[in-house]
Amino acid sequence: MALTGLHTLAMVVFEGLGWEDSLWLKLTTMTTVGYGDFSAATPLGRTATVVLLYVAGITLLAQLASDYIDYRLKRKESMIKGRWRWKLQDHVLIINSPNNNAAVYFERLVAQLRTTESLGDVPVQILTDAFPDGLPESLREMGSYIIMVSLPIPRRWRPSRPRRPGPLSFWLVMNTVG
Repeated sequence: MALTGLHTLAMVVFEGLGWEDSLWLKLTTMTTVGYGDFSAATPLGRTATVVLLYVAGITLLAQLASDYIDYRLKRKESMIKGRWRWKLQDHVLIINSPNNNAAVYFERLVAQLRTTESLGDVPVQILTDAFPDGLPESLREMGSYIIMVSLPIPRRWRPSRPRRPGPLSFWLVMNTVG
């Protein structure tokens, strides 16, 4: 926004354009359309365009795009690796996992849940330390989510009675016997 105002002002002062024409030049230059009906002709006008639009504008847009992509990648990695705070309602929570073949066990369990009419599309959240590299893609595709924890499970995450139990308020708690 500041770049738009500065460049528009520079075109008014250096090029003698009106405010509307200056804004038009700014927008057509910024969007790389460049119709050619207006352009900076004076050395100061050209310098202002290069510095404000090409250098600062392109740098700013590249930085914004980079920050957005970085945020999305970190968010996805956090989700896969179980460090994301899910805000789920009416979901199945599975606490802990078997010591052996946890992925196969959960694939079978979630597949069985998916065949149940009332649980067919209910999210499944798994509280475990069995997948340090993240939840396997096969489970993610089945609508499963993971929260990675170091066992024993912290007291604040241990099951307690829900204040207002909904139709799907239940936990599946397993011990770690093979």
